Order: sequence, then structure tokens, then C-alpha cells
Amino acid sequence: HHLGFLYLKMNDDQKAMANLDKTLLLNPNFAEAYNTRGVAHGKSKRYALAVEDFNSAIRLQPKYAVAFGNRGYYHNLLGQTDLAVADYIAATKIDQKYVFAYKELGQIFYRKEDYKNAAFAYSRLLEINPKDVSALSYRGWIYAKSKDYGNAITDLNLAIKLDENYPLAYSNRGWVYNQKAEYDAAISDFDHAIKLDPTYLWSVNQRGFAHFKKADFAKAISDFNRVLAANPKDVIALFNRGVAYTNSFKNELGIKDLTNVLGIDPKYTDAYEYRGLALAQSGDFTRAFEDFTQAQNFDPQNASILTTKGKAFVLKGDLDSAIDSFNAAIKLNPQFAEAYIGRGSALIDKKDYAQAVVDFDAAVRFDKISADAYYNRGWALRYLEKYDQSMSDTNEAIRLNPRLHGALFNRAWLNNDKGEYSLAVEDLSAAISLAPDRATYYFERGWSNAKLMAFDKAIQDFSTSLSLWKSLG
Repeated sequence: HHLGFLYLKMNDDQKAMANLDKTLLLNPNFAEAYNTRGVAHGKSKRYALAVEDFNSAIRLQPKYAVAFGNRGYYHNLLGQTDLAVADYIAATKIDQKYVFAYKELGQIFYRKEDYKNAAFAYSRLLEINPKDVSALSYRGWIYAKSKDYGNAITDLNLAIKLDENYPLAYSNRGWVYNQKAEYDAAISDFDHAIKLDPTYLWSVNQRGFAHFKKADFAKAISDFNRVLAANPKDVIALFNRGVAYTNSFKNELGIKDLTNVLGIDPKYTDAYEYRGLALAQSGDFTRAFEDFTQAQNFDPQNASILTTKGKAFVLKGDLDSAIDSFNAAIKLNPQFAEAYIGRGSALIDKKDYAQAVVDFDAAVRFDKISADAYYNRGWALRYLEKYDQSMSDTNEAIRLNPRLHGALFNRAWLNNDKGEYSLAVEDLSAAISLAPDRATYYFERGWSNAKLMAFDKAIQDFSTSLSLWKSLG
């Protein structure tokens, strides 16, 4: 038996099996030998034979915790997860400090989305070893998936304190920060994780998502490119890049990526939704609405699809149909902030500013960290000549998203109205750096520069503005 065990350790499976078979011929009641031979069968992917040997070991020695753990492992590989769970639980009842069994239980419960039992398994591991960085990182992740972000951050902070070179803890904490819309903190954590493990592309993808949410589409696309260079069929990275292209109005590239997503997964509902938006932004409304219809066929209860469809109607100039679509989205999900923002924006176009403010109030109520909600409400309040309230909302929008160039423009307009021309120039310069193709931004800065007697700069801004307007026809 010992010789068979040594050969197994040396990866000489043939000699291991020969010695273990001989052992069991000499002593058919040797439980440990059945367990060792079961491991040998498992290494050679003979999972059913492995389970038979573990059965024999347990029959001969009913309190054999390791045999229960090993049988559970191979039941799991055979897809028999309920049997695996039963084996691991049996193993932990025999040996309450059986680390392997608790780890496996944690993983199985996580995959089953049974977060309560998964957290319990990792908690038992931490009772055994409170400094188990892996267990802290996984339990933090489980808390995060349960939306218990406070306990998630606590676990992940401790994991990083115990081992500042453990990439998984940084990645998991970065994901939590993404969920909390704390994107700068998320990017910092993903930077750490990627530096420690450049091959962990999940972190790169998630960092791209954080850049995307900050409207830094160039950096987002760079991260998604990195993922796709390693795996051109990574459907999540391909979808994310397609949406980033769409949101930066690079519609042809967005359509290409999203079409490729659908080539990989023809039922990827979100890809139809965002390809529809890219098509609408390109002026191809027929194909856009075909995509929205297909998306709705797959997911008729999805308020986001109706909201994006409403945006397409706005682009088409059909404001009444847009409002109908936003109404339908709100009926499906009365707390969907994006639908209120969409309807409010359509009402601004209809010059119904007071009712638009009501919608933006609802958006802020349901999503207190939506920069777009504050920005649009600030815009509507400006039209209502409630300038102080408009400034307050616009400042909050910029605090939440410093790259929101429309909000920077709105604040510049308000500062111009107050005679604060230098502040207006500062905001307009920032807006132009983010959106250098917006003629209105140059025109407004030209007006500010003229008020500051900076006539050469004013003339240059007016000339640039005029050139941009001419290029648009």
C-alpha cells in the first residue's frame, strides 16, 4: 500500500494501481487502500470506479472523513452535486475541522446561488483559521453577491491587510466598489489586482466597466481590447466594447461588435437592445426597431429595452412615441430611474419643463447616485429660470461624474449669466477636452472670452464653432 501511495505521488499511475490492486488481493478489508486506489482512479478520470472504491472504504470504515470528502469530490465531477453535498456534510460531522470539505461546500453552494449556506461554509473555515485569506476573499465575494456590501468590504479589507499581495481580494473588492458606483476606488483595486496577476483578465474586464461608467470610453475600450486580444470570443468583453463604442457614437464599430456577439450567442438580449441604439444613432431606424422587437420577444418584461427604444424614438423626432415607450417601461418597473430620465428628457424637448422636473425628481429618488438625473434636472430648472437650484443640481452631477461634459457646459452657462466668466471658461475648456466636436461649447467659450476682453481667443473659438457647424451642414 505504501509503495502504491508513493508511485501515485510520483504520477506513475500504472505502478500505483498494480501495487494497490495487489494490496487489496492480500487484504480485501483494507479501507485506506480502497481510498488510495479511488484517488488513483480519479486521477485517471475513471470517476465511477473511484466512487466505487470510496464506497468500499466507507462501508469498511463508516467514520472515514477523508473517504467521504474524496467521494464528494468525484460525485461533484460527475455532476451529482446533491450527493457531493451530502458527502461533504457527512465528512464535516466526522471531522469538524475538515478544511477541504468546507471549501468544496462553499464553492458548490455559491454555484447554486445558495449564498446563505456558502457564507456559512466559509465562516466555518474562518473559525478554524481566522487568517485564511482565501476564505475571507471568497466570503467577501459571497456577501457582495448577496448585496451585503458592508460585510463584503470588511472581509476583503481584512484579507488585504493580512496579505497585500493577494490579487483575488483586490479584484473582489473592486467589483464591490463597482456595484456601489465608487468607480475610482474600483479602478484602483483592479490596478492592484492586474499588477499582481496580469493574466487575470476578469479584472481587466471589470476595470474597463468602471472606466465605462465614468464615461472614459477610450480607457474602457483599451481594457476590452486587451481581453479580446487574449480571447476574441469573450462575449462579455465583446458586448462591453460594443456598448462603449455605441455610447461614444462610434456606431459602425458598435454595430460590428454587437453583431459578433449575436453570432456567438443569438439569444443575447442586451446585444439586440444596444445594437438597436447604435443603428438608431446611425439613422437606420427600420433595423433599429427590428432589433428592439427581437429583444422584447426574448424578454418582454425588460424595462431597459423599452427605455432604449424610447431613446431611439427621441432620435427619430417622434416624441409622443418616445413618451409612450418610457411610460410602458415605468409600468413594468416603477422604480427604474433611467426610464424617468428618458421621459423627462423628451418632455424637455416638448418644452414641458415643469413636468420634466417631476420625472427627474423621481429618477433622483430611485437612484441617488445618477449623475444624469441631476444633470437633466439642472437643465430643466435652468429653463424654468430657477438658477440657484439648477447650479446645485449641476454641481452634484459633476461631483458624481466629472467627465459629464453637458453638465460642465450647463454650469458654464449659469456662471456666464452670473458674470463669472473666468469660471465659465474653465468649465468650457474642460468640456471641450472631453467633447472636442461640440460647436456650441466653442461658441459659449468665445462669448465668455469676449466678456473677458480676450478677443483673439474669442475670435478663434467663434471660428472653430463656425467650422464645426459648417461641417454638420
